[in-house]
Amino acid sequence: MSDGGEAPICLACVGDPHLRARLLTGVRHATCDECGEDGAAVPLARLAEEIDGAFQDHFELTPYEQSPSAADIFVRIAGLAPDLAWRVEDYLRETLEKVAEREDRPNLYDYSTGFAPAGTPLFWQHARWDRFCAMLRTNGRYFNREAETWLDEVLIATEK
Repeated sequence: MSDGGEAPICLACVGDPHLRARLLTGVRHATCDECGEDGAAVPLARLAEEIDGAFQDHFELTPYEQSPSAADIFVRIAGLAPDLAWRVEDYLRETLEKVAEREDRPNLYDYSTGFAPAGTPLFWQHARWDRFCAMLRTNGRYFNREAETWLDEVLIATEK
């Protein structure tokens, strides 16, 4: 990122009140690089650091390509505008790439699929999908309450 994460982002551009409260230490008066308004602001790097901590604790890569991107999740969990969420993701990808190379590990933000809430074992997701498919093959396809409930859970989870 050309600005090195120093671009000021005002607290008004952060929709989540808990994140805004965490960012209160170290604010300075500046013109927001995102909305152009003057006010209490933090560097993009500080905003990205706070989001990254919560994100890595609660989300993990998933092999499913239709899963939401990190930026999509940032919009939801941090209340960011989509453009700002993409800037945060780009900043994290570039910054953490150096760390990943140095520590010889993959960069979480250099992905080709998407993310899911952490803590859901992959084998459980596959088993549930297999059970769903078998249920549709053997039970009522058109009026199946269990299938409807499961699809509601999956589709609502991806909308949030």
